[in-house]
Amino acid sequence: MRLKLKESQRLIEDAMIFSCKGKRCGSNQNMKKIVAIIILLMFNIGAYADVQNNAQSDDACYVLLEAETGKFLVEKNSDMVMPIGTLTKLMTQLIVAENIENGKITLDTLVTASSNVFGMKGASIWLAAGEQMSVKDLLKASIIGNANDATAALAENIGGNQQKFLDLMNTRAAELNMKNTIFTDCTGLDSGNISTAIDIGLLSRELVKHKILTPFMTTWRDFIRDDTKQSTNAKSEIPKTQAELLTEPSTNQRAIEFQKSTSRTEIVNENTLVKSFSGITGLKAGRAGDTFNLVLSAERDSKTYIAVVLNTDKDERFSRGKELINSGFANYTVMNPYFSSEFLKPVKVKKGIETAVEIEPLELQSLLVSRGNADEITTEIFLPEYINAPVKKGQKIGIVAFYINDTLLYETPLITKNSIEVFTYKKAFFKLLESILS
Repeated sequence: MRLKLKESQRLIEDAMIFSCKGKRCGSNQNMKKIVAIIILLMFNIGAYADVQNNAQSDDACYVLLEAETGKFLVEKNSDMVMPIGTLTKLMTQLIVAENIENGKITLDTLVTASSNVFGMKGASIWLAAGEQMSVKDLLKASIIGNANDATAALAENIGGNQQKFLDLMNTRAAELNMKNTIFTDCTGLDSGNISTAIDIGLLSRELVKHKILTPFMTTWRDFIRDDTKQSTNAKSEIPKTQAELLTEPSTNQRAIEFQKSTSRTEIVNENTLVKSFSGITGLKAGRAGDTFNLVLSAERDSKTYIAVVLNTDKDERFSRGKELINSGFANYTVMNPYFSSEFLKPVKVKKGIETAVEIEPLELQSLLVSRGNADEITTEIFLPEYINAPVKKGQKIGIVAFYINDTLLYETPLITKNSIEVFTYKKAFFKLLESILS
């Protein structure tokens, strides 16, 4: 059993009191007992301190993945379930982006803050109940300023209330195959939000597809409630009950928050890499309790890599994230598989009104390979000598596979380009007649 420092100190004191009660503490026997107890407990204290000091390096969780292929390249403790804290907002922001791109809301849509978001703990922009703000400014506040009240206001606007939005979050997580993720609120304030580095990688891969978020995620410092674009927050428009509350001596803190809500508000990004890291496209620097997290993405030469770093210290998350991203660009490349059409010669068809059918690959996905192996990709095609009619368009009749040495990188079915019916004299006559007339 691990004992914390204060607990161990208390036990030492209790042990000394117990050993000396009714006896002379200076006796050799009692002093030996005390020394033994102290040594045992001090060992426990040292062990606990070692665990605390090593938490950042030994228990750090991270992954590196390439966004286009979704391939994970580097993993450490990648499936260890951890509290994710403020990274929870990434799912909220994904759902907001999807609603914008689906036309359900726009960046200009005005959102009215409810009394539920007024006075939320943690980072906030001091939204007042009844205050209206655009989706754009709320997104800025959520992404750049990590504002809990802005995030909750967006969630309520889309879901109707925060609980219904939470259902959307967990449903979306299941759709993205985030098997070890549970969301318990939309902001990360609740300590029950848990996930893994792999799951956050899957979420991040989906997020980088939504370019509408990139300008916010790559901004270090901005303002909302700018003088030139005042939000609707005049005191006369506050619900009567809140206006009355502001006059009561017992609500001085609310009055202070309301005064803040009516003035220009600065928001600053915790992800300081947005100021200097080459090709950065996001996504978020966060924290969970006493530990720090980072999701870093960067695009260079039209290729994007994503690093997820969980359960580390404030500075190591940045150094580790940069190291992972840079190693991705330095050591890997994405290639589009290609082979000449002469490799896909028509396949003979027996008993059909035509003697051969053309073929094509069902799909060709990009391949992620080490830069040193880029020229060593080989292609193998597996096809029958012939097939029998009838032949349906899109029928799978073979496979094309791509290898590096003996390692299979990717394979996809080969399918027929058109249909061929079974030969009959009647069909042959009409086909001949058609060819003559044409």
